[in-house]
Amino acid sequence: MWLDPRLFFPHLDFKSRDVVLHFLCSEMERIFGLDDNFEKLVFQREQVASTAFGNLIAVPHPIIAVDAPTAIAVGLLNHKVIWDDKPVRAIFLVNITSDPEGDLSDFYRELTSLFTNHDAIQRLLDVQDFSVFVAELERQ
Repeated sequence: MWLDPRLFFPHLDFKSRDVVLHFLCSEMERIFGLDDNFEKLVFQREQVASTAFGNLIAVPHPIIAVDAPTAIAVGLLNHKVIWDDKPVRAIFLVNITSDPEGDLSDFYRELTSLFTNHDAIQRLLDVQDFSVFVAELERQ
């Protein structure tokens, strides 16, 4: 399952994109036993094009698939940071496994629907609770 409460981080006080990315990558690396190449691949992706999505969210991910489970690390900030030229408070660090593990269409559909739903993102930012995150995904 790609939802893991160990990868949900509410009420973060980071002040920059790079610091929050480093934190989320470090946690993903720790939980899945990845080396620091994961973080390098995420920063390489940011250099190619910003992953700030609008709607106060960013969806960083490695530039190439990584041999780790499909998962998402969620970082919710108390205050917005400027991610290139967009304000961001919700960061969804996504890893899609390099080893296909079945149909990911529900994964993509639920996340895309959540990312474009302003009210759902606002509820998540207001409450900053894992159960609210899961409930919002299930509503999509």
